[in-house]
Amino acid sequence: MNNLFEPLKDNKRTVILDSDIGPDCDDAGAIALLFYYQKKYNFPIKGFVNCTSNPYGTKALQTLCKYYGFEDILIGEFGSFDGLGDQNKYNKYLAEKILPVLNGKDNIVMNSIELYKSILEKAEDDTVIVITIGSFLSVSEAIKAYPELWNKKVHAVISMAGCFNQKKQEFNAVWNLQSTQYFFDNFNNHIICTGLEVGADIVTGFPQMNMPDLFNPVKMAYYLFTDGQNTRPSWDLTAVMFATEGVSEYFKLSENGHISFTDEGITVFTPSPSGKHKYMIKNTDNIAISDYINELLEIAASAD
Repeated sequence: MNNLFEPLKDNKRTVILDSDIGPDCDDAGAIALLFYYQKKYNFPIKGFVNCTSNPYGTKALQTLCKYYGFEDILIGEFGSFDGLGDQNKYNKYLAEKILPVLNGKDNIVMNSIELYKSILEKAEDDTVIVITIGSFLSVSEAIKAYPELWNKKVHAVISMAGCFNQKKQEFNAVWNLQSTQYFFDNFNNHIICTGLEVGADIVTGFPQMNMPDLFNPVKMAYYLFTDGQNTRPSWDLTAVMFATEGVSEYFKLSENGHISFTDEGITVFTPSPSGKHKYMIKNTDNIAISDYINELLEIAASAD
């Protein structure tokens, strides 16, 4: 197992993205960014996971895949009720208004645990990167079911999770805290977190947009979720950006250590030279990062 994290631009590993698509529009922005990077760096995207029990989230993922012409990506759906609620501010629109008019076939949907098993069984050792931009429900259940597969096949997990500059709860980590704790204690390879503090003041989206194309799922997600304001903090986008680009003029990493979560949901980072956990730190100002992401998003929102 490689002791150094390698971003996708340097090593074209297989990607699985695990999302709670619906509670915020930055999931849609992150997925658009992932498709942009895939086109640029030519790495394989094998799966998307809806880590909620909301069926509109699954159909929103299908919409984004079909919009970008990726009909062969598997979509996993968390099998149990997660309690997150309907969260239908935009994913229902994508499911009911955009998905039916897109050409091509719908992506295959399967149980999220079986999706991870299917993709990891076919992968070589150390050749998969998992990006989580939601709770740890689905990844926790998957690693419980197949711990050896996870620890042999997954090079790194890049997560939007935690808060590293103050003692404050972060939504993805605390939504199902026991799952979060279990995953961080049982995955043995690289975990890199972009904490609440990283994306909070990096405001991105489509600031110049008045009314979007009604059949553009990315722009409609931002428009509907923000009631026409069209921008949001970039929590999830920074996870995809770092998974692909790694350390850059925009982000650097903490020292090595171990990330854990107290029973109150507070993030604890314990430095350790042998630790495989790190968290992201901004390497420049918020405006510079926002401008860069906005340029990419404008390109990424187009299916061309």
